[in-house]
Amino acid sequence: MTFNLQQTIPLGTVGSIVGEASTHFQTATLTGLEFLPDEVQSSVWITDLSLGFEAPQRRWYVTGYVENVGNRDVVNASFPNPLAGAALIATAMRPPRTYGARFGVKF
Repeated sequence: MTFNLQQTIPLGTVGSIVGEASTHFQTATLTGLEFLPDEVQSSVWITDLSLGFEAPQRRWYVTGYVENVGNRDVVNASFPNPLAGAALIATAMRPPRTYGARFGVKF
């Protein structure tokens, strides 16, 4: 289940402020194909936030963002190591909390 909210606040001839929040709920999920108990990711909420400025006519923009605000550990995929059998489960994780800025120009 995913919920998104975006709000644009016009600043007249200067441009606009754009805020966005997105949250995703995932129930307990089986991350591997062997149906092992260690391959179950428990339910989790992931939230992303951003706040930006857009110039008039959207000629350029700058946005700051934070993804995975709660810094949740989420397994994306898992599988037993072929050399160790089911004794060792290898996992691929989703990214931890990530933050930064995006810049763009329209030609």
